[in-house]
This record gives sequence, C-alpha cells and structure tokens, in this order.
Amino acid sequence: MLIVHGNWFIIMKLVIAILGCIFPHLIFAQSQHADPGLKVYTDKIIYAASDRIWFSAILTKATIADTSMPYHTMYLALIDPATQTVVQSSRYLLLNGCSAGVMEIPDTAVGKELVLLGYTNNLTRNSAEFPFIKAIAVNKTLRHLPKEQIRKRELSPGQNSIIAHTTCDSLIYGNRAKVRCKIFLRDSANRPLKGLFSFACTTTGSIPEVVDKLNENSSLAIADEYRKRLNDGTNGLWNITRGRVLIVNKPFRKKMNVICYNSGISQIVQTDPNGEFSLNMRMLYKQDTGNVYFAPVGHTRYGAITVVLPKDEDRVNELISQLPELKLEPVLIEQSNEMIKEVTKIQQATQLKEIEVVENRIYLEDPFRLEPYQDIDSTCDAWVCENDVLNCTNDPLVKPAVMGHIYRQYKPGAIRVSFVKYIGCRAMKYSLTVSKVPAINLPEEFPALKDNNISNAEPYTSSTVYWSPLIVTDDNGEAKITFYTNDLPGNFTCTVRGLSTLGEFKAQTSFTVKMD
Repeated sequence: MLIVHGNWFIIMKLVIAILGCIFPHLIFAQSQHADPGLKVYTDKIIYAASDRIWFSAILTKATIADTSMPYHTMYLALIDPATQTVVQSSRYLLLNGCSAGVMEIPDTAVGKELVLLGYTNNLTRNSAEFPFIKAIAVNKTLRHLPKEQIRKRELSPGQNSIIAHTTCDSLIYGNRAKVRCKIFLRDSANRPLKGLFSFACTTTGSIPEVVDKLNENSSLAIADEYRKRLNDGTNGLWNITRGRVLIVNKPFRKKMNVICYNSGISQIVQTDPNGEFSLNMRMLYKQDTGNVYFAPVGHTRYGAITVVLPKDEDRVNELISQLPELKLEPVLIEQSNEMIKEVTKIQQATQLKEIEVVENRIYLEDPFRLEPYQDIDSTCDAWVCENDVLNCTNDPLVKPAVMGHIYRQYKPGAIRVSFVKYIGCRAMKYSLTVSKVPAINLPEEFPALKDNNISNAEPYTSSTVYWSPLIVTDDNGEAKITFYTNDLPGNFTCTVRGLSTLGEFKAQTSFTVKMD
C-alpha cells in the first residue's frame, strides 16, 4: 500500500476530528442536493511571476454526515477569461469538509488577470452546487473583477455578531525578526467563539483593500441547461477510483497487471476480464504537486497498450471557462505603490515522454516455439546444466548456453523431454505508453523561516512571509501564531479568514519591516 509521507495528513485529521464539536451546523439535516458553500481563502490577490498560490478551503454548508454524496476531492483551476482557456488545474484532498494546498502559477499566466475556479467532486451530480470564483492577478495590479451577473453568496445571519480581532507584539520589526500574533474571536456578548481559520502575512501591496472587499464571497450560478452539458459524456468526477486498459483505443478485455508509480513507490493492480481495475484513492495522494504514472505490465506482443483514468475535470474546466459570466469588467481601485519584490527561482519542469523499452526474447525452434519469458532478467542469460539441460533449477554447476546448440528442456507437467535449439536472445523494441494522471495533492508546509534555518545565507524574499491554512481557536476563542519576517522591507498585512460557530469572519493587522 502506498504510504503518505509527512505530517500534514495526520495534522488535518486531528484538526478535522474536532469539527463536529466546533461547528455542529456543518452537520445539519438538509437536502442531499444543497450547495456545500465552498469557500477558498488564498494568501493574497496579486502574485509575482515566481509565486505560488497558497490556499485553504472550507465547505461552509456541507452535510458531512451525508454518505450518499461524499465530498472527497476539490478541484481548482486558473482560467484566463480573455481567451476563455484553462491555464492551470489541480485537484486536492477534501477531508471532512476542509482542504489546503498550493497551486503553481504557469509562465503563461504572467501579466494576466485570472479567475480562480473551485468546486467539489459532486459538481456534476449536485444541481444546487455553486462553484467558487475569485479574481487574481499575476505581476500586475488587479484592475478588474468578475461581472455583476456572478452571484454574491450571502454570509451567515450571525455575521454581524462576530468580533474578530488580531494583534501582533510590535508595529516595527527588523529583517528575520520573530513576530508573535494573537487572534481573538468573540460574539456580541464578549463570549469566546470556536473558529477554524487561515492566517496569511503578505506585502500590503499584494492585497489591495478595495479589491479584496469587492472580491469576497463570489459564487458562480450555473444554469440548468448548461449543467446538463457538464453532465453529458462524463463518468462522474466522483468516480476516480476506476481505470481501464485500452489497445488501439478499444477495451483490452483480458486480465493483465498495471503498475502505478508515485514518488518512488510503486504498486501493481490487476484488471478484470473487461480490462478495468479498481484503484485505492490513497495511491493518488501526493505530498508535492505533480503526477502519478501508470503503465501496463506484460502482454507486449499485442501491440501498443495504454492505461486511462477518467479526467472529467478537464472537460468541466473547459466548459466553465466559456461561460460569459467569467468575463472581467473594470472596477475603480486605488493604485498600490507597494512593489512586490521576489527572487525568481528557475524551476525546470520535466515531462515524462513515451519510453522506449527493450525486451529480450529467446526463440526456440521446433518441436515447439516458446512464448517470451516473463522474467526479463534471465532471458539473455540462458545457462546449461549437466546432461545439456537448458535452464535447470537445481544444479549449482552451470555454464552459459551456446547459440545454435541443441539442448534438453523439461517443461513442468510434461511427460517427455523436449529438444530445443537455442538461437540466442534477440532485441525487440516496442512502445510503452506511460499515462500521466494528476495527483490528489496533500497539503504542503509553507517554506517559512524557522528557528532551525534562521541563519541560512540564502535570501528569503517571498511577498508572502507566512501562511498557515487550518488553525483552530482554543476554548477561550484565542489562537497564537509565531513566525519570522524575511529579508523584504516594507509594509506587511496579516489577514485572518475563516469560519466560526456563528458564520464567516475576517480580521487584519499591519506592521512595518525596516532594513537592519
């Protein structure tokens, strides 16, 4: 079984385990086809070319106890509304209504204003689900927002009674200085509230206040006729644990093995007579952003064989990107004077291409012709034992087989000995198609400065100084966060966004970093 590395999976389980106590309204009795209320919190709105999008997500209205429509995967896509194309997409583990992770920003997105689209694995099943949308910009000041036709999701009725406050222990810090912040969550009667929230500390210029206010709580209403187009021809986004083997684009209706490779760990599954196989979802989990690879094992004499898994999200993303509601309209905002300084790190992306595999076969002449040996390691290293027996199994004194010689061969269950002519091994090339499947990404730890690397000579100049996606307040409605500033000077804003027992909340505080 595939082993998930790191502590994030365990941390998520511990955090989510107490959700039932903190947010009993998340497990209320409502219809099975209600909007789960997906809300995605990002570290900022304006990104540099070398940035990554750090996010957390909460199903604010989900019926977690409903097993007839389980929420297990969240899909995120970056859409360029100007060209109506998808520039990036990934999928993430959704555990008991919560998710967290990071999305890469492709080079093709530089200088553009994009729409971040989010939805769950039940989008094509649930006619009431509203995908989450949010406008972001890469290497430019955000000047646009989605059209007003995009429905604004209303916050919970108790929103006005939430008092969220965050403070840090100073207003001015030096580079690589320790920052201690506190979050207080109260109701109107000053009673403590339980809350689950994300915490982001970024350059002030990356989160323009006016845009941020207008940009919150947006959701995309999909018309019934358009939703039907999403459903037609899909296998269902929820059905990600099945795969099939094809030969020349037709089902390969024979049993065979399929190897799954994920971060140095491999596992083999077997297909049924219809060429389909079941897949444990855990095999698709991956700590870092990337792909999981699949390839057929054996049966090379049949020709090119491919392994496919449903990727319905590609089709859904493409269809949604063509919605006119995603067009951006100008919005007046204040210009930001804060420059986002970033040390660009060149990342070389390697793609696994078609692999040329060489298999060695031994052909034995009459009285019968042997099929290719399955054990590739021994095909070209044939040996001869006493009495000229080819490839015996119980004689320690062996010698190499000689091409052109006639040898005895014993077949299991055979009544008589066969005589075969060994003509050596012959190289035979065939194409092996390796299928790439997007992994279900697990949360990564934000690469912030810590006590054990604060003395590193490498410069830390990310416009996001610190990010923590899933923090829970204690019984007093409080939480403490400690982090270090990096090597960037300027003004920074810490933003808290999350969900309490009375609804969603937000709080901010600011400080300045001066060069030492």
